[in-house]
Amino acid sequence: MNSLDQIRNALNDINEGCVSLGDNLRNHIFSDINFVNLMPFVPSWVRDAGNSAESDLSKVNFEKFVSENKNDTTHRFLFLYDCDMLVASLQDRFSMIGGLVKEFYKNMKFESSHNLKDFDSATMKISEAYAPLFACLNSIFIYLGSSFDLLTKICYELSCIEDIDFSSYPRLKSRKILFGTFRFKDPFNEKTIFDKPDVIKRILSIRNRIVHNGSFDFRQIIYDLKIAKENYSEITIFFPDMNGTNFDGFQNRCNFYSSSNQINLTLPNMLIEVLNLISNTISIANRIYPSKKSTNH
Repeated sequence: MNSLDQIRNALNDINEGCVSLGDNLRNHIFSDINFVNLMPFVPSWVRDAGNSAESDLSKVNFEKFVSENKNDTTHRFLFLYDCDMLVASLQDRFSMIGGLVKEFYKNMKFESSHNLKDFDSATMKISEAYAPLFACLNSIFIYLGSSFDLLTKICYELSCIEDIDFSSYPRLKSRKILFGTFRFKDPFNEKTIFDKPDVIKRILSIRNRIVHNGSFDFRQIIYDLKIAKENYSEITIFFPDMNGTNFDGFQNRCNFYSSSNQINLTLPNMLIEVLNLISNTISIANRIYPSKKSTNH
C-alpha cells in the first residue's frame, strides 16, 4: 500500500469517526426523547435558518420564531443542528483535504526513484499554470489547522453536554474555544492532537506562515529536475528548512534551503502521521463520551 492509499484510508476512518461523533451528540441531546419520530414534524427553519443558504429567513424573523416556540424539544433540535454544523464542518475539512491531495499529486510525484544528487540540472519555472499546485498545498495546511479548532470545539461540547439547560435555546459552550485554549485531561494526553506532538506544532507553524505571510516562499517556484543521460525529468517544490517545529530563521530571513526538502515527497508521511492522530483523537472522544441510548430508541 503506497502513502496516498494510506492517506485515503485514514480519511475514511476519520469520516466514520465523525459520523459517530454526530450520533453521540444527538443521543446525548435526546437521551430521554425518541427524536426519530419527531423528525418529520420539525420545520425547516429550525435546521437551516442562520446555518445554511437553504433558508432565506432573516435574523429578526429567526429570533421571532424562536421566541414563539419556547419549549424544551424545540430548543433541543435547535442545539442539535448547531452541533451538527460543527461536525459537518469538520467532515468538510477532510473531504476538501482528500480532494486537494488528489489534485496536487496529479502532476507531482509523491515518491521518487532517484535521489536528489542523481539529477544533473534543475530549471526554475515560474508560471500561472502552476498556481493551482501551490493553492492546493497552501489549502491543505490551512484546512488541517482549521480541523484542530473544530475537533477541539466538538470534544469540548461533548465534555459539557450533561450540563446543558434546554429550558431556553442554549449557546454552544465552545464558541470561544480554539485549539490550544483548553487543555483536555487524560486520556487525551497521549497520541492525540491535544498531546501536541511535533507534527502538530509543525503544521501550525506552516499554517500560520501561509495565513500571516502569504506563502512559505516569496515566489512560488517549481523546479524541473533532469537527468540528461536517462532523458528523465520530474518537477518538485522545495520547502524551507525547519528546526523541528518552526522555520529556521535569522533576523528577517526565514527561507533557508540547506536541507533541500522536497515538500511533495515529505508531505504524504506528514499527512499520514497527523491524520492518524486526528483519527485516534476522535476514537477516544467517542469512547469516553459514549452515546446515551434512550429506552425508547
